[in-house]
Amino acid sequence: MEIMFAAFLIIILILIFFSGDKLMPPKIISTSQVNLYRNCPRAYYLKYIIGLKSPIASPQLEFGSKIHSMISQRNFVSEDVREQEQLLRAQKFLECLPSGGIAETSYEDKNNPARFYGDISGKRAVAVFDWLWEPDDCIGLDWKTGVFHKTYSDQYEIQGYFLSELYKQKYDVPMKRLIFKFLGDDVTYEAQLLRDEKIYKKAERAIKNSLSNIEKEKFEKKCSGRCSFCDMNVFCCMDCF
Repeated sequence: MEIMFAAFLIIILILIFFSGDKLMPPKIISTSQVNLYRNCPRAYYLKYIIGLKSPIASPQLEFGSKIHSMISQRNFVSEDVREQEQLLRAQKFLECLPSGGIAETSYEDKNNPARFYGDISGKRAVAVFDWLWEPDDCIGLDWKTGVFHKTYSDQYEIQGYFLSELYKQKYDVPMKRLIFKFLGDDVTYEAQLLRDEKIYKKAERAIKNSLSNIEKEKFEKKCSGRCSFCDMNVFCCMDCF
């Protein structure tokens, strides 16, 4: 298996070396890109600059995608015990919020009403709500199928920055609430940057610094406990780049 991966990476390196065009980062920035860069610049480089895709399917991602899809379709019934638990938590939480709202459709849907485009730090940006309420309520909601980790609060705030800024650009009104609902442990976290200027500025600086370092081609490897969950680790661990 390692020989196969090594051969694949060698082919990629040869293609890069003989390419006359400079590899460029995505033209549209997103929360996922910024947070991945902050976690590990090398992983960002492999995924978004070179365009590698993990040959190993992620059970966590598959589970999360299924739950998101079922909620957006307002389907809260499953024969799977774990799925049913999270779906019931989502249903119960929605009952505490204003009726109606706009649910995302799917990642592939180009007309997804919950996908917003705009400008972040002078660059074209995109962000997707899982559920949102228009200016009468000014609420945004993002489902998380994992459990809440306080140490990841900076990532949630960066996502909150993208979502709240693009919401404001579209509707010309600020968001009142931006909620992250963790269905794995039923924890509710609200973005603090909407009412704390220091947290807002911190998220803004983190985004600008990441984008600046990407332009400077700083793609060093950053090892941490998150490596085991990274879909680029099968490439990154070989340290060929």
